Amino acid sequence: MTGRRVVMLVDNSIDGDSRVQKSARTAADAGWDVTLIGRAPGVKQDTSRLGNATLLRVPVPFTLDSRARTAPRRGVRHAFAYASKDIAAIRSAEVEWALLDLHTRRAAGETGLRLAGVWWSARRFVTRVRRRQLDRAGKFATRTGKRLPRARHGEARQWRWDHPRLADYELAFGPAIERLKPDLIHAHDFRMIGIAVRAADRLALTGRRPRVVYDAHEFLPGVGLGDPLVARGVESWERTYIQRVDAVITVCEPIADLLMKEHGLPERPTVVMNVPIVGPDGIHLPASDVRSDSGVAADVPLLVYVGVSAAKRGLDVMVDALAQLPDVHLTLVTRPNDFVTTLKSRAAELGAGKRLHVLPYVAPDDVAGYVRTATVGVHGMIDLPNHHLSMPTKLFEYAHGRIPVVTSDVATSAGLIRESGNGEVYPPGDVAGFVAATKLVLADPERYRAAYDRPGLLASWTWGTQAGAVDTMYRRLLGDGSDDASLAP
Repeated sequence: MTGRRVVMLVDNSIDGDSRVQKSARTAADAGWDVTLIGRAPGVKQDTSRLGNATLLRVPVPFTLDSRARTAPRRGVRHAFAYASKDIAAIRSAEVEWALLDLHTRRAAGETGLRLAGVWWSARRFVTRVRRRQLDRAGKFATRTGKRLPRARHGEARQWRWDHPRLADYELAFGPAIERLKPDLIHAHDFRMIGIAVRAADRLALTGRRPRVVYDAHEFLPGVGLGDPLVARGVESWERTYIQRVDAVITVCEPIADLLMKEHGLPERPTVVMNVPIVGPDGIHLPASDVRSDSGVAADVPLLVYVGVSAAKRGLDVMVDALAQLPDVHLTLVTRPNDFVTTLKSRAAELGAGKRLHVLPYVAPDDVAGYVRTATVGVHGMIDLPNHHLSMPTKLFEYAHGRIPVVTSDVATSAGLIRESGNGEVYPPGDVAGFVAATKLVLADPERYRAAYDRPGLLASWTWGTQAGAVDTMYRRLLGDGSDDASLAP
């Protein structure tokens, strides 16, 4: 069985995505020839290694997505609008330069320019009218779902019009998949499901259609994507292609139930929780730790958050709470972005700027050991449907670091904390509630750490207990021998 080729797909740069990295590494360690394809952060393709797996990052220019956003459907109402923002910018620049040139020539004493001035002034008026029409067309398209021409091929192609970024991914990832000629394609998260199925269909023309596994990281209708067109497009995409995969994996039992109900799947998805890798000797202890890197003394309370920084993660609540927790420090282990900059400014306004620290990501295997010196691990998802279903990795990483947890009261995560007794919960978005829960834990952290002494609790929250199900699935789909008959289309 070893040597069979598996291609994994993910729509990010791979860095910081612990589930994807763990999946690739453990599959490669089990003997599969694994290539993980992700998006390059720049314009150049790059290849590297992750354990025994190969990482391939390819650039995705998002050309079609850019056109959709800069060239809305105009229709009769906005027929006078420019075709795109790029054309509008060019025409405006041409007019403004011509007027500037006329002014310069007049200043140099040239005469006979009056007619040209009238002409270019009229052109400026027309240009401004057409640009305003384009702006209105864009707002109208976003409000009504008419950003691009409507699909002519039913739901099977609705995604092409509503979320053309999927076509951009296919243009970038498709050739790489076909060159690798995989035996199995493992699609991580919803944007990759159609990329995988469509690549498998093309490869079937060569006589060997690879099996396709869909790894649903979340329940798509509950994600809250914001843009109604994007939501409609990706939900159409998932509905179309989930019926054509060979197996489905997901992250927790509630999402498995919803996927069964939503899509009428013939087989219940296999649940593979996103829990840490823990070796036989326990967690890996990296050279540094969060307290040392934050410069916080051992006797000072330190809260730690690990993960993406975004408003929906409730980090603003934690920063605002620092004003009511005067002796407490907060460290975000994250990738800096505009939201982090906003949080820093807010902390400074509150007089807590020196108590908010931002540190870069560490390797997935190092997280539990890295955070072990913090006092409390925090997690603050706001009240969105999908957040009530999620079971974030960070909760298990905090647990293996043997630190108490304070989390918002979203159903699945909060249920885990209440059941295990390793922390407290607070109402999502509630600063006072976060402060109260944090004070409870800080008053007696050993009480909450004692939960980790329960026999078998931490052992059940390890990747080793989960990853075997993926290897078993691969073997079932591909057969137990080297005979390729199971790969026939």
